[in-house]
Amino acid sequence: CVPHNASNEYITQLATMVRDQLNPELKVYVEYSNEIWNWMFGQTHWLYKFGCLYKNQIWPEGITPYIQNCMNIWSNVFSGQMQRLVRVVGVQASWQDVSNRIVFNLQSGSFDAFSPAGYFGLTEYGDQVLDALGSAATVEDVLPHVIDAMEITMEWLRSQKQHIGDSLNIPMLYYEGGQHVTAHPFGMTPTYGQALMDLQRHEAMYELYLAWFDSLRKLHSGTKPTLFMHFTLAAPLSAQYGSWGMVEYINQDTSLIPAPKYRALLNSIHSGCFVSCPQNCTTPTGWNTTHITSTSAKVHWQSVTCAIKYTIRYRPVGSSSWKSTSAKQNKTSKKLKNLLPGTQYEWQIRSRCSDSPLITSDYSPSQFFTTAPARPEVVEQPCVVALYPNPVSNQLFIGGCGDVAVPYIILNLQGQRVQTGLLDSSIDVSSLPAGMYFMRLSCLGNIHMLSFIKN
Repeated sequence: CVPHNASNEYITQLATMVRDQLNPELKVYVEYSNEIWNWMFGQTHWLYKFGCLYKNQIWPEGITPYIQNCMNIWSNVFSGQMQRLVRVVGVQASWQDVSNRIVFNLQSGSFDAFSPAGYFGLTEYGDQVLDALGSAATVEDVLPHVIDAMEITMEWLRSQKQHIGDSLNIPMLYYEGGQHVTAHPFGMTPTYGQALMDLQRHEAMYELYLAWFDSLRKLHSGTKPTLFMHFTLAAPLSAQYGSWGMVEYINQDTSLIPAPKYRALLNSIHSGCFVSCPQNCTTPTGWNTTHITSTSAKVHWQSVTCAIKYTIRYRPVGSSSWKSTSAKQNKTSKKLKNLLPGTQYEWQIRSRCSDSPLITSDYSPSQFFTTAPARPEVVEQPCVVALYPNPVSNQLFIGGCGDVAVPYIILNLQGQRVQTGLLDSSIDVSSLPAGMYFMRLSCLGNIHMLSFIKN
């Protein structure tokens, strides 16, 4: 995407740099700016000001000379090497008239493809119905409105392909796309926000993506795959601004937090686009467990050659929630800590492929071990604790835990740890700034949260 206010010299140097430094076996897809019809963005207002108002031109015709100029410069720089260049004109999927008035005002043969976005989401009507349900709305309430909106969007794309792609015999690409299940107007926090976020992890999202990609394939002409860029790889859930990521964060363990969008994308990419491991990324074998105590256990496995990382997950037998930890390449064991005494656990392991970090093997079959029983408590008396003096200047005393040293954590009002250690009878708090604090301590199996004021 060439910056909208780039000078001719800038565009020429950019095109020259790409021509000379890009691997000649790769193609460059060049577009002038991004969504220059979208009034949310500054480039649209800039082009309206300088291309329309200052030149007494109507919109959008006034912006086409800027697109044309960009295409001409790239064509001149790549003269004799045009097989390396694809010149793309961006259009808005839902605005056929504007798309036509941009594309058909450009010189014939000066561009090679055009590109709307490939999103599906909600209509304003669907938003109103869900807003009436409010916090009671569920994923099942959202789904029919997404499906209805999907067909409307597909009609827009059929229109774009018919009016532009078929008439000019050029391919239709998708500069970005995916689910756009957000409220109306965009940026508002909806009353049904939880249902929107729940949908992102729901198996129905996987089915929606597969249906969407299937519709795009049926719309596509020719045997060569078209291009589709998902927006974006990783982004957190947000009911207000949209949940755009294939995953929610880069190192997401999809066995613990589902990523149906990512799974659907992997299952939908054209087979020629995959980069696979030099060897099969297999599941580790040779599992066993040793050094089992009441609160820890060491699990072992055989190394996998192409793995750069292992993920181990474990849980008490009968629990629905897994905990997860990882081990690096060449490791063959991992100590699991903070386990429950006298409890049977199951654990599994999988490997991650060396040259495709997001492609993993399946988890191994479950292995089992049982932690040792808990040790009997040495101190039997109840633990009723108190801090004094309060307020305190230097030395803070504790009463009620006898002679047992107990771990403590001091937190400030922002919940940040400012001091930790073992407390027997007193601790020095003279270094703490004046203010209110909370002390969290464990005494005879009970957790206590106490407050004190530092003078």
